[in-house]
Amino acid sequence: GAVTPPTPAARPVAYVRGTGRDGQGPKPGYTRADILSARLDLQARNNRGKSFTVYFDTGDATIDRDDFKSVAAACNYAAGLSKARFVITGHTDTVGTKTDNEALSNMRASAVADAIRNDPRFREALSVVEFGEQSLAVATADNVAEPKNRRVEILVLEQP
Repeated sequence: GAVTPPTPAARPVAYVRGTGRDGQGPKPGYTRADILSARLDLQARNNRGKSFTVYFDTGDATIDRDDFKSVAAACNYAAGLSKARFVITGHTDTVGTKTDNEALSNMRASAVADAIRNDPRFREALSVVEFGEQSLAVATADNVAEPKNRRVEILVLEQP
């Protein structure tokens, strides 16, 4: 069965589109370079940051019960840090149009962000980035349904 988190009260979230594909360039907030930097930072810090992954069914942005455990684990990990920062990136497989996949990846990332904000320990802004069918976990041709590409990555980093 699916677990759909309740809608929280409105809180600030930085929604960021990718750089340049929509012809408008980067939006305020985290850019792809920031995300790559955060990933490198995560690797460099080892014990001071961690990545969690939530997987989705084809064309769906609902967090199922098993994957909701990944969200809870990310929150529990963040609670052990002195000051946590969440960077949430939404992804899709290559089935469908690029425009539809960008929208779907944003819906997936937003669902995870909403679930994190429902945890009373985390009331600060989150950064949410849509990648659509870019940054595939498993390289595929166009129109290939690859379950490992339908995901949201949660980077939990300790802020200095």
